[in-house]
Amino acid sequence: MGLFSRKKRQSSEESLSPNKNKWFNDYNNWDYDEDKINAAWMHFLNDLKSLLSDTKIIEPNDAADNYSYELRGKMDGLPVKFETDTMDYSYSNPPCLNVIIKLKDYEGDFDLTRDHDKIPMDKDDDDWGDEDQDIRVFVGKGIFVEGDEDRVCSTLAYIDGFPEDITDAVLQQMEEIPILYYRISYDQLEVFPEDSPILWENPIDRYTAILDLMGKIAKHVLGSNVESDNIEKKILTKYKRVKCKYCSSHFLMGETSNCPNCGGSDVE
Repeated sequence: MGLFSRKKRQSSEESLSPNKNKWFNDYNNWDYDEDKINAAWMHFLNDLKSLLSDTKIIEPNDAADNYSYELRGKMDGLPVKFETDTMDYSYSNPPCLNVIIKLKDYEGDFDLTRDHDKIPMDKDDDDWGDEDQDIRVFVGKGIFVEGDEDRVCSTLAYIDGFPEDITDAVLQQMEEIPILYYRISYDQLEVFPEDSPILWENPIDRYTAILDLMGKIAKHVLGSNVESDNIEKKILTKYKRVKCKYCSSHFLMGETSNCPNCGGSDVE
């Protein structure tokens, strides 16, 4: 159920409104013009304000060692922050705008990563994690959980406790927006998009969708106990971790018997 279902998903692009990126559509011709870039970011963040209440914009300030743009506000009483991850003015590597929601009186831990470079290419590839003791288990194409056995099992069980519509939507957004990291770290729910809004069409629509889903996750984790004793054992009784014979990806066989990366059905 939930995270591991494999029903066909519709592209989120179909629901995006037709407006182009009016904030940054001439960005590649600005030649590091900081005044134009600053004006564009301020215009964009001011338009993002409509998604939140009690908003405040913080501009980069070298004197205060603050090199990021921030939009702070609240959604359903929870503190929300949009924050650029760098202030590189080059068009080839513009800043991404991450989204963070503070979860009051809550601590959790799960981490989903999307990285197509981690997809094994053939059966002889080694699909273990970057550390000797780590394993990498795929739950979608290029989307995985990584860590030691206990961490992977507890993370998968934690996410599998979400309602099915939420877990399906998380995978869909990670694939289609796309999103590099989707995680809860201690008391923060964090989403790190893979690309800058400068490079997107319809960035307001995309952030509206991201924030809407984050709100559903926050409401769920704050309103229910998704963690419990022996949670690691529950995922192993529900699913069996297998290895694809075609591409060597590790995944969980339960509701699906096909590799999320290559679609192969033969496992070992």
